[in-house]
Amino acid sequence: MPSLRPFGGLAVGSFAVCTAIAMHRYPGGDSFGGHDAGFSFARNYFCDLTAAAAKNGDPNGGMRWAQVGVVSVVIALIVFWLDRRSAATRSLDRWAWRLGIFGAAVAMLLPWGRPTVGGVDLHGAITLGAGAPSIAAATLATASAARASRTREAALGATALLTSALTAIVYLLFLV
Repeated sequence: MPSLRPFGGLAVGSFAVCTAIAMHRYPGGDSFGGHDAGFSFARNYFCDLTAAAAKNGDPNGGMRWAQVGVVSVVIALIVFWLDRRSAATRSLDRWAWRLGIFGAAVAMLLPWGRPTVGGVDLHGAITLGAGAPSIAAATLATASAARASRTREAALGATALLTSALTAIVYLLFLV
């Protein structure tokens, strides 16, 4: 099977450009009561960029750019996990790509608004439904790399996992 990596690279590039434009066009406000202009890495969540209205109530001119950015990063993740599938010789690797694909597929639901059922906002549940299998996939892939003495890959995986864990803790604290 030919490598899908060039498509993954294009998708990552698309994500970066679209996200930068979305951040530039975001009017302002945050979930912590602030009404500052623009997007803040410290006070906004990425999902704020995909909403029709900014946290300050103004129309979000960057919404469509952010939605394309999310779709792009999901495509990049799917390409990444499909590319790993072809090299999945260990049980850990096979479970990693399955969970990775599942997490990415669930993440495709995130940029299209905030679905509710019976008045209950499902955005947090969808975020966790995408994040949990994705973090499990990264954990299994990192463990497999460590077992196979692929030190650089294992170190990068461990760094990504630590970053993801810290982000998840902050997100969960905000939900409570």
